[in-house]
Amino acid sequence: MSHHAPGRDPAGFLTWLVRPAARRLDARVRTLAREELAGPTARQATREDELTRRLQEAHDDLADLRAAVGTLQERERSLAAAVEEERARGEGLRARLAAQAARTAALGVVTEERLARLALAGRRLPRGLVDAYLAGLRPPPEPTARLVAARERATELAAQAAHAAALDVLADVADEPGVLDYATVFLVVDLLRATSRYDAARDAVRLAGTGPQALTRAALTRAQLGWLVHDYPAGAAAARSVLETDPDHALARTWLRRNEEPVTPRTRPPHVPPAGGVGHAALYLPDGGNFGDVVLPHAVRRSIEAAAPGDAPPDWVPFHVHQVFDDERVELANAQRALVVGGGGLFLPDTAPNGNSGWQWNVPRASLERLEVPLHVFAVGYNLFRGQSFPTALFRDSLEVLAERAAQVGLRNHGSIERVRELLPAALHDKVTYVPCPTTLLRRILPDPPDGEPGSGRVYLNAAFDRAERRFDGGYPRFLEAMARYVTGLRAHGADVALTAHLDSDARLATDLAAAHGLDVPVVAMHAMTPDEGYRVYADASLVVGMRGHATMIPFGLGTPVLSIVSHPKTRYFLDDVRRPEWGFEVNDDGLADELLERSLDVLAREPEYRQDVSNLQADLWEDVRAAARRVLPDLHEKVPSGG
Repeated sequence: MSHHAPGRDPAGFLTWLVRPAARRLDARVRTLAREELAGPTARQATREDELTRRLQEAHDDLADLRAAVGTLQERERSLAAAVEEERARGEGLRARLAAQAARTAALGVVTEERLARLALAGRRLPRGLVDAYLAGLRPPPEPTARLVAARERATELAAQAAHAAALDVLADVADEPGVLDYATVFLVVDLLRATSRYDAARDAVRLAGTGPQALTRAALTRAQLGWLVHDYPAGAAAARSVLETDPDHALARTWLRRNEEPVTPRTRPPHVPPAGGVGHAALYLPDGGNFGDVVLPHAVRRSIEAAAPGDAPPDWVPFHVHQVFDDERVELANAQRALVVGGGGLFLPDTAPNGNSGWQWNVPRASLERLEVPLHVFAVGYNLFRGQSFPTALFRDSLEVLAERAAQVGLRNHGSIERVRELLPAALHDKVTYVPCPTTLLRRILPDPPDGEPGSGRVYLNAAFDRAERRFDGGYPRFLEAMARYVTGLRAHGADVALTAHLDSDARLATDLAAAHGLDVPVVAMHAMTPDEGYRVYADASLVVGMRGHATMIPFGLGTPVLSIVSHPKTRYFLDDVRRPEWGFEVNDDGLADELLERSLDVLAREPEYRQDVSNLQADLWEDVRAAARRVLPDLHEKVPSGG
């Protein structure tokens, strides 16, 4: 095709110009037409291919899902089988545990009974068995009626000092479920201590359990037991364990002080035991104790010293009567010139009971038999209450050995002499002599007795509430009414009336008079005083009306007129000895208020005469006490004239 331009023919030139473009346009149109004709089929094929691919992917995903579902179903079946297997194993385990629990419960019952029987027999408890019992300890069941009844009966027997019989009663219910509950365990411990089975008591106290209350009481019991048998380190450690959680626990402090500061000198190295002095077995009380008992050891010693004025007093070696008088104490006593026992109402079975002697001096028979030192029982009383007795032959046996060994058995009143001689062979009756309580002679034996305040118009009244059922025999309301009338009558005549409390419990009379009769009567807390402070109180009175024996004897000894409310034989014994039975008034007499008031007003009206009478009576008592004191240390008294 020629590309040369045509001639100047416009039409031709235009054709020449347009033709290539037309050709190109025609080719393009044709191409587009072909593409238009072929396009739908290709796109459809492409979409079909895409759909096919996606469908295949969906099939593949579905296959994967079906495979996963199959896997999950298989795992579910495996898990279900495993769960069933575990359930079966759990049922088996529960069955085994139930069987084990049944065996453990049965073993616990057997262990409890075994431990109970061992404890009640006073035997040592296997430590491993106790540990096993405590490890499986559960809250005890409610006590059975049989156990409750046995416990009540054992408590009644213990109140009668029949401690061995009380243990026998509890032994009969050792097979009862829950026999080792808190109340029964501590009752058993008290009974074991009262029968001098101290090691068994220390074992048994562990059975009380691990609760705070049980642990505290158990520790206090161990502190007391340690002190009783002179195991002071163990006793002090037990007391400290209580103070660690309760620093203000008063009883724990008392037992800690007693274990850290025992009254008897230590004898083991590096300590050097004293020798050549005078042993003195007596009741040594801590602060706050019964005022009469606090005064007694001082009065006994002063009476012996006063019998030899001008001589140097002996070196006193104290022994606490409630502690076991064991071999070590025997050796210490034998190293002295004499051993004095007393004074006070030591012949009594239920104060600090023990299974060694049956009375307050905790001395085994073997210890009495080993004593070589001259032994002097000094101003001791047969102190049983009305209706009370020694329940076994233990006291009689101990008393006989005591009388055989003693140089003198000096008793503080003739009533005690009669009772004791009834228990001794006739050959020993002469050993039993009359030695009045030295507290009745305080004005004569104290180096500087208080002068007192005659004519003060002050009247002190004392009542006692220990063993109240024996003292009042159910008549306390009548007694309270009588005291209200008595106090009111005294005040109507101008007397200044107050109560003296030898023990804190004595203040109950003031509380009851206020509650029942609206009377406000001050209380003088003698138990919180030193002996000298208490002496001053009684010396300043115009009259003391006492129910306690020493609420009569101490003011009498200071020269103060006295009257007695008789709720115990010993006060009647004393008044009979001084030949003044009219000074005593029975606690349950219907005429108590009127008769006591009449005599009291007579004393206040004639106080100087009564004071002189008391002084004269003391002169007779002093002769008997001085004679007994000379027998204790004859070498000190040989040069003293008989009337000196």
